[in-house]
Amino acid sequence: MRKLLRVIVILLTFKGYSQLNGTVINSQTKAKIPFVNISVANKNIGTNTNASGEFTLSIKDNETLIFSALGYQTKTVLVSAINNKIIALDPAVIALHEVDVMPRRETKLLQVGSFEERSIKSYFECNEFPWLSGQYFKYSNNYYDTPFLSEIKLVTKSRVKDAKFNLRLYTINEQGKPEDFLYNSNIIAVAKKGKHITTVNISNLNIKFPENGLYVAIEWFAIPSNKYSNHYKILKEKYEAINYEPLIGVIPTDNLEEKCQTYTTNLKDEGQFNAIIDFGNTIKKQYHKLAMQLILTN
Repeated sequence: MRKLLRVIVILLTFKGYSQLNGTVINSQTKAKIPFVNISVANKNIGTNTNASGEFTLSIKDNETLIFSALGYQTKTVLVSAINNKIIALDPAVIALHEVDVMPRRETKLLQVGSFEERSIKSYFECNEFPWLSGQYFKYSNNYYDTPFLSEIKLVTKSRVKDAKFNLRLYTINEQGKPEDFLYNSNIIAVAKKGKHITTVNISNLNIKFPENGLYVAIEWFAIPSNKYSNHYKILKEKYEAINYEPLIGVIPTDNLEEKCQTYTTNLKDEGQFNAIIDFGNTIKKQYHKLAMQLILTN
């Protein structure tokens, strides 16, 4: 009888849901768009397209999906209105932050931020809904002789092979929140299996450290190759916990300005990000910041 009731509950829970298999393409070139963020409006449900621009999502026909990707206009679509399982995104005209063209010599290096890999025991992780965590870096006059971003280093821990994630670079507005894109394409990074310092070389992008500050954000991808399943029991009942790799190392800080900010969505809404989650003990003024390091060069 208990098993029958359990089956009935499961059937009722998934009543009205169907599996949507689709592909996201460029409306002009018809090329498939990889790693598009797909979220369900007003819910913490979402996924990403894979490297081939394809996705799978269990959803109701009356739900609304929001598709967003760097370099494209955000699109909102009712599930029942999706034709031929194809979603076409229009390329966006993005006004990038002004960049001064200067000859680079790369004869000097400056390290911004520090951490000890062996001492890192805490991590941020992504569950079934992709989100975005970021770190604010304040500008210093000490960066004048080494103004270009060369490398971004962070501590990753992955339980799958070659977990992919994205880096986003923003300027900072007067409220201390991410504002304008410094680079309007994905910066795909790969975390090897195990615990490592993952280095992302961006020296070829010729990006200068903005004088109003820099926001470096990590975007997790909810794609099959990043999926890690952990099975466990509670009172003899079996459960499955799903995470999307990699884990990102964090270190403690008592500086409120340095604390990591995590967003439940990576969509910009009227120039602002929304739904901030604060980690740490705000009463004792103990916070977390990403174990991240910038390497600047001339």
